[in-house]
Amino acid sequence: MSIIPTPKTDLHTHTIASDHADGSWEEMAQAAFEKGLQAFAVTEHGPSIARCPHIGYFANLPKIAPKNLPVMMLYGVEDDLIDTDGRTALPDEVKAQLDIVLLGTHTFGWVRNVLLSDIKKGLYKAMENPHIDVISHPVNPWYPMDYVEIAKVALDTNTVLEFNLSKIDFQEKTWREFLGVAAEYKLPLIISSDSHSPDRIGFDNLPYEWLEGIEPMQIMNRDLPTVVEHFKIKRPEVVEYAEKLKANL
Repeated sequence: MSIIPTPKTDLHTHTIASDHADGSWEEMAQAAFEKGLQAFAVTEHGPSIARCPHIGYFANLPKIAPKNLPVMMLYGVEDDLIDTDGRTALPDEVKAQLDIVLLGTHTFGWVRNVLLSDIKKGLYKAMENPHIDVISHPVNPWYPMDYVEIAKVALDTNTVLEFNLSKIDFQEKTWREFLGVAAEYKLPLIISSDSHSPDRIGFDNLPYEWLEGIEPMQIMNRDLPTVVEHFKIKRPEVVEYAEKLKANL
C-alpha cells in the first residue's frame, strides 16, 4: 500500500466573505502558515448563492487581495451549477482570471428544486468546460452519484475530483466506495478541508486509512509545484514561488 503524504496545499477554503463562514484572508493565511502549508486557495461561493460575493469580487481579486501574507494565497471560486446546460454563475471570462475553479452543487443553490437526473446532466456538461478544474464534494448526502459514471466523465474531461474532509462525518461507507473507484481508475484528486474558519484549514482530520490503493501521484495538491503544473497557473508570483520550492526538493 502506498503511503499518501500530507498535502502541502489546501485548495478549498472560505472566509467571512461567504457569509456562513468566518475568518479574514489574513487569519486564514496565518492558520495555513502555522499548519506548515505552502499555499491555500480562497474559494468563496459564487454569485448565485445568497449573501456571497458579487462577480466584481472575483474579477478584482488580484487588485484587492493582500500581498504580504505568510503563505501564498491562490485566487479561486467554488462556483455553482445553475442549469442542465452546464452553465455556472460566474462568467467564463472571470473564471479564466482565477488560479483555480471548483464547481459545487449545494442545497441552497439551483439543485434544491431539480431532479437528480437534471443535476447529473448539468454537472457532466459543465465538466466539459475547460475553465472548471475541480468538482467539489462529489460524495454528499443530498444527491447520490454513480461514482464509476462520474469517474469516466472526469477522465474524459480532465477534471479533478475532490476528497472533501468537511463531509466525512457519517459518510465513511460512501467515501470509501468513491475512493475505491478513484483508485481503480487512477483518478486525479485533491484533498481539501473546505474550511469555513481558520481553525479548520489543513488536514488534521485526514483518514489516511481510507486512501488505500490511492497513489501519491494521484494527489494533485500534494505540493505547490504540482498545483501550478497541473492547473496551469500563470500568475507570476505563484509560478516563481513554486519554482523556488521545486529547486529545494
